[in-house]
Amino acid sequence: MKSNFTKLLACLFVFTTLQLSAQDVVIEEVLYNPAPGITQKIALRNLSASPVDVSNWCLCNRPSYDQVNESGFNILSGNATALGPGEVLILELTGNGFNMKSTNGEIALYHRTCGGYNDEVNMEDFVRWGPLDGNTRETVAVAAGLWIEGQTVSPAAEGEILVFDGTSDGGGGTVSIPSDFTNTVNGVLPVTLLDFSVAEEGGRVIIKWVTAEEFNSECFKIERSFDGMRYEQITRIEAAGTTTETSYYVYEDMEIFGDRTVYYRLKQMDFDGSLFCSSVEVINRSAPVKQPIIISPNPIPSNECLNIKLGSLEDRVYENLQLVIYNTLGEVVAIKTEADPVASGEDTFIDFPNVAPGTYFLSIINGQEKIAHQKVLVY
Repeated sequence: MKSNFTKLLACLFVFTTLQLSAQDVVIEEVLYNPAPGITQKIALRNLSASPVDVSNWCLCNRPSYDQVNESGFNILSGNATALGPGEVLILELTGNGFNMKSTNGEIALYHRTCGGYNDEVNMEDFVRWGPLDGNTRETVAVAAGLWIEGQTVSPAAEGEILVFDGTSDGGGGTVSIPSDFTNTVNGVLPVTLLDFSVAEEGGRVIIKWVTAEEFNSECFKIERSFDGMRYEQITRIEAAGTTTETSYYVYEDMEIFGDRTVYYRLKQMDFDGSLFCSSVEVINRSAPVKQPIIISPNPIPSNECLNIKLGSLEDRVYENLQLVIYNTLGEVVAIKTEADPVASGEDTFIDFPNVAPGTYFLSIINGQEKIAHQKVLVY
């Protein structure tokens, strides 16, 4: 009898220890329903008293998953290998296949490399919003004591952030439950670049960009290239720091380049040294040659954004534009359907998936009409 009682106490001690250490790191915020032009983001906060290495931890948006240090996430702020006490790691989703719909979705955090999803001892945190269809890790979260069965957080409106409010109604900092989360327009997640454009006026290039909320933003760096591959910094402009206001920036490149093509991109640097790079904008100062499509960069690394400038063979508006990327076997590796009409001469983009280096093809289709087909090299 005494032996069984001792075993019971030991089991209770192990279970309690697991629960008390279950949340060294929490899902602090999730921006899953962003306004147009804003990317989806996730913020993780270290609640413990010691630095935590989360670089190999796994985030799961069932059925998709990715590790923090993989190319599916762009680290905007924080140190993934040594996330200090109270510090926040801000991740931007770049191409991991997460489908965090505005009406329903979930994020599970595991303190290990991806795998072992159904073992509750591996789960660090969990949040679920809106009604789901049963394709969820909720049962694992309930078994881990991180969630209440059948409960969800109300979906966030467009541009709102799903925030863990820190009260930890569910367990004094060791677990989080639905009542710990709220929807708000304020948070630590940086809502940055709304627009970036370049235009030639009288021999000079006018560069403009607009940001929404900025968080610890130190400066912007404008870079220029003449081949679309090698860039040089031409100016550094102070940023707004931390603000909830919309900020407008402009810079004039006064140099004369003759008849050549010029590429511009914008880098935003935060005070912790993290960088965010914009898409590439192009000024073609050579004799106007009408082209059906201009893409950049090409060659391109995998998991990067492929910028597409629709040409002007004729003035028209594409009502049903679709971008499709194929491999050499003719298999579709990525597809994007534009929700809004796009006019000739305007820009669009598609996120290149995480694929092996090699040759791929981009097709631009409007309805049943193929507009262009161009080779893209991935390195």
